[in-house]
Amino acid sequence: MTGITLRHFLTHTHGLRTDSNGHLYNHFPAGQGWDYRDENIKMLAEIVHRTTGKTVAQISSEQIFAPMGFTKSGWKNKPHPDMVLTILDPNKEPSFELRDTVNGDRPNMFSTTRELAYWGYLHLKRGKIKNKQIIPEKIFQLATTLQSPALSNADLPRNGFLWQVQDQPAKQSEIGPKVPKGSFQIIGICNQAILVIPKYHIVAIRLMNRLGNPPGYDYLEDIRSFGDCVASCI
Repeated sequence: MTGITLRHFLTHTHGLRTDSNGHLYNHFPAGQGWDYRDENIKMLAEIVHRTTGKTVAQISSEQIFAPMGFTKSGWKNKPHPDMVLTILDPNKEPSFELRDTVNGDRPNMFSTTRELAYWGYLHLKRGKIKNKQIIPEKIFQLATTLQSPALSNADLPRNGFLWQVQDQPAKQSEIGPKVPKGSFQIIGICNQAILVIPKYHIVAIRLMNRLGNPPGYDYLEDIRSFGDCVASCI
């Protein structure tokens, strides 16, 4: 696990995977490919905790959720009436997609359409809401512009920091080809999506509650069609 930087973690180009025994290994050399997994999220969360003494959830609540008036967004480890059940298998009963932690290091953050839209709007406005700079603009510039290392395979997705950005055409990009350059998108574990199109000052939200890809389902075509649909409606 040598040569991996924070930039690799933040752009999904770190190359780490976990084997059946729970051990990390290099699936490919850092900076030489793209792989959307959660090894990097766990490590980033641990780095944040060790350097600040606070969890990602605590920082998010104090510096983002509270200033923006969010009351529904946060990490959950117990069922709640506001939560929607997740479909893991169409032939089985749905269940709540929960984890045993609320520290922000696992994919169990829940929110609403309204608050996700406001989250996208915060990025659209580069952290400035009601003439107040809630978060430094530089953070948004890094998150939503191309930060991926130069990859030998030009068809792999391109990222800012965690957000995928629309740059040059790429066959494996999760952003539809009709979406204007400079747009950016982030996707949740159950195929939720926040798409921000600065060119038209638009934020679009997609909510879903399906985990995994059943036989015959083309995930890439589905998520790309979401962006293309939004772009075609403008």
